[in-house]
Amino acid sequence: MSKTTKISLLVVAVVILSLGLLVGNFILEHKRNQPQMFADPVFDFVPPVLDLAQRDFSVLVFSKTNGFRHHEAIPAAKQLLAAIAEQQQWAIAFTENGAVFNAEQLARFDVVVWNNATGPALTLDQQRAFENFIVGGGGYVGIHAAGDGSHKSWDWYANEVIRSQFTMHPMWPQIQQGNLHTEAIQHPIIRELPAQWVLQDEWYSFESSVRTAGSQVLLTIDEKSYDPNFWAMGDDHPLVWAHDVGAGRAVYSAPGHLESVYQDKRYQSLITEAIGWAGQKP
Repeated sequence: MSKTTKISLLVVAVVILSLGLLVGNFILEHKRNQPQMFADPVFDFVPPVLDLAQRDFSVLVFSKTNGFRHHEAIPAAKQLLAAIAEQQQWAIAFTENGAVFNAEQLARFDVVVWNNATGPALTLDQQRAFENFIVGGGGYVGIHAAGDGSHKSWDWYANEVIRSQFTMHPMWPQIQQGNLHTEAIQHPIIRELPAQWVLQDEWYSFESSVRTAGSQVLLTIDEKSYDPNFWAMGDDHPLVWAHDVGAGRAVYSAPGHLESVYQDKRYQSLITEAIGWAGQKP
């Protein structure tokens, strides 16, 4: 074996070892920050006691994470939703207890917001209660990770509520600035938004556009304005959409990874109007 070959093999070995150490450190850090991702799902069986003011409109915010937990986005969204509720004079309750999904407690609410909830969060009975709530006329607003790949095992939720499977988000870099385009500008959810605007966030890609599933696309992103890596959707890349589910209404917003998104006045308007629209009775 020549000296050059030996040096080449040594370099390759060093590179492999370095990559192995990087991956190992990444996994260890992930286990420290996201321990629930490496454990069996935790389910709740005792419903929470909810302190709910007597108002004409009520919102339940659900933030349980049996998958990835957005440590910054979840509290930022809670703060925003509390401020919106105060401004709109809505009653609001926050919980991470999946046992709240029972017919009696859900009947107290007009809209359920999934605030970056991830993983298999509900038992089969709790899933059925939520399905009955939506189909019977309840409202749903999903934020960011509420539509990620951790919900695939619940067919009804994936197919009827979200309506398109998450594929991935960019990693190189993960956070990028993107140009957003507002569609259906007369729709109540987005009528106050500019036709085009710029936002920095983590941009989800999906298997297909929800237009094919009959959803009303409200916001798209121009993939020419950022690098989607290997997960490009092409000219039609929806980020926010709305549709009916039985007698109920659902809105999903893919933006919402960064804390700063919840401080953006345009996004605040979008979420406010989304909740109001979803909670309108047929």
